[in-house]
Amino acid sequence: TTAATLGYDVGSMAGAIGPLSEQFEMTSVQKEVAMGSLNFIAAGGALIAGPIADKFGRKYSVGFTCWLFLVGTIFMTFATSYGALVLGRMMAGLGVGVAFVAAPVFISEASPSDKRGELNTTFDVAINVGILLGYIFAYLVQLVLPVAWNWRIMLGLGGIFPIVVLCFLSGLPESPRWLMISGEKAAAEQVLQELGSDPEEVKPTISAMEEELACYRDSRYDGVPTPRLKTDCCGLQCRRCELPGKAQRLALGFGFW
Repeated sequence: TTAATLGYDVGSMAGAIGPLSEQFEMTSVQKEVAMGSLNFIAAGGALIAGPIADKFGRKYSVGFTCWLFLVGTIFMTFATSYGALVLGRMMAGLGVGVAFVAAPVFISEASPSDKRGELNTTFDVAINVGILLGYIFAYLVQLVLPVAWNWRIMLGLGGIFPIVVLCFLSGLPESPRWLMISGEKAAAEQVLQELGSDPEEVKPTISAMEEELACYRDSRYDGVPTPRLKTDCCGLQCRRCELPGKAQRLALGFGFW
């Protein structure tokens, strides 16, 4: 649903930008900023998502993104000036950036291994579903509501998605991997059992997590990742060629290699 929120924004803004530009008498540059500010700020949100998810947990990081979406949507829906509109889009963009990191990590760590790929693929599909819904609702709203305020309804409907997530989030478990990182081994075992893991597989899964986390900690020097050759790390068949530093990870993220 967090992915659908981004998609819906893309579709709804395509329909809302026309009446918005008339209401606030936007120049072409202002329209570009209004449309693109969400994606621009999302990049910054992605950079802070990792530390937030590590400190507060994957589950509550997803909740944090939903509140950002919701507050941003409220700002946009009730905006009385161009500045308020852009502020709302920036807040929503921050939520998008955090969600693009926190949600897939939460899915990967909390879902059963045989469903992990399917659920992560659903995240990408939901973006396109959201875009389609945004276009459909924008078209329908334009048909039945006056131009003076139809854009408010288009943007306001985007608040439904984060509300749905917040309503169901309390029923979801925390990531067992994050619980292991936090030293809550018993809670991690309980979550694995709640997720339907075979009781006989829980202990080996926990042991594998412990070995992997120990391997990761051994690869750090004073808390900073150090490049080193890691083959069959800690007895696990991970076969990592090298643990990259921050600059290398950034370059990989931009697709340089």
